[in-house]
Amino acid sequence: MKKSFLKNIIKESITDYLSALNETTEEVTPMQQYLMDYESEISNSPEQYFDDIKKLNSIQDVIGYYGGKRQWAADKDLKQELSNLIKTLKSKFSVNEGSSVPEDSTDMALDMINKTPTQTTSGKPLREEPSTPFEDKVTKDQHIYLVKKAMNESTEKDLVEKKLLLDLIGEGLYEGAYLNEAAAINSAKKTLKGRDILMKENVKKGNSKITDLVKQIENLKIDIKAKQSKAIDEPGMRDSLIADVDSLMSQLDKKEAMLNKLKAALEKSAPKKEKKEKKDDE
Repeated sequence: MKKSFLKNIIKESITDYLSALNETTEEVTPMQQYLMDYESEISNSPEQYFDDIKKLNSIQDVIGYYGGKRQWAADKDLKQELSNLIKTLKSKFSVNEGSSVPEDSTDMALDMINKTPTQTTSGKPLREEPSTPFEDKVTKDQHIYLVKKAMNESTEKDLVEKKLLLDLIGEGLYEGAYLNEAAAINSAKKTLKGRDILMKENVKKGNSKITDLVKQIENLKIDIKAKQSKAIDEPGMRDSLIADVDSLMSQLDKKEAMLNKLKAALEKSAPKKEKKEKKDDE
């Protein structure tokens, strides 16, 4: 009786565990897995994009996410990168296009996204580069074991010192440690590509913010001019209008300072290739 009772309890526990395991295991489609692997190749912190990628179920979803949300459609190089990615997805997977569209749908969709005004997030800074995990290809447990010079009374235990690799080389200075130059160069290429993509995304967001600030500055100038004219035409309201003008002038100074600061920051943030093209255009 007791054995039967215990068997039922164990059986129910196993059933509950397997049920919970199935519920918590989140499956991804082959296309989503490919995109995650793709992000791992171009990004230093690919995990930050995985939740978004798990929501992409069609070609149009991919175009909307990278072209719109990530703003790749607004940059010539990133737009070509996305176009190549879409072609690869179409050739590798039988994915849903999202709608019945012609062969050149990718370029058409990207052009449409590029023409759509980008909504700015007022007051929010540009997305900073996220901290990336250190890639350790040297140690097995992130530690190295040093042997000190022997003193008169030293023991084996005294001479062996366990240290974190990061403590020795300095956290934040390096992104990885490798046993050969080829592996380090491959990592460096990945780091540079991820940096350029992130910088381009930030530049696009910054340019949208600049456009927004320029409009605000122009509106302030119009308001100032209108109140100055009204102060001349209506002497009885002059004191009140002059106070309004002073307040608007203060706002104008702040906006112009923000604009100049943002332009300077974007100039430093622009990838080298983009800076060179801008200089050549001048």
